[in-house]
Amino acid sequence: MKKLCFVFCFLSTLCFSKTYDLKTGGLNKVEWTAIGNPGFLRINATGGQVEGKAEVKDGKLSGTFKVKLDDFDTGMGLRNRHMKEKYLETSKYPYAVLKMNGVAVKAGEFPFTATLKIKDETKLISGKAVLKGENLTAEFTVNIEDYPSVGVPSWLGVTMASQVEVTVKVKL
Repeated sequence: MKKLCFVFCFLSTLCFSKTYDLKTGGLNKVEWTAIGNPGFLRINATGGQVEGKAEVKDGKLSGTFKVKLDDFDTGMGLRNRHMKEKYLETSKYPYAVLKMNGVAVKAGEFPFTATLKIKDETKLISGKAVLKGENLTAEFTVNIEDYPSVGVPSWLGVTMASQVEVTVKVKL
């Protein structure tokens, strides 16, 4: 019975307006994975934290979410420095920004489209999201070739694949 009441209460909030203020820390995080060429190399970056505001109104999600790019750690100091200084230029462009506008939200899995700004370039991305209670997980692929100012990272004959898998987890 408690579970049924929680589901009813949560679904009713999707029909009305509710604003969420996302702060860094806790369960709000971003991770990404890229494959290197040769393919045995997997580059995993952790430590990204989501901040921003989201609003659910009439069952639709809109919001701006940003992650500080300096927070990512790939587990290797030299790779981190190259990523932040050479490719992402985090001193000049400290954040990646994801914007959603009117994404239909439902409990369970649903597709979404959004814009993603890296450096000074904004591109349309799409992915899937899963809403379980107050936990929202979104997964999408970024094609680095869509961001020419970033460039596809390469060092000593190892080139990163242009497809980067991103996972965002937030607690609403």
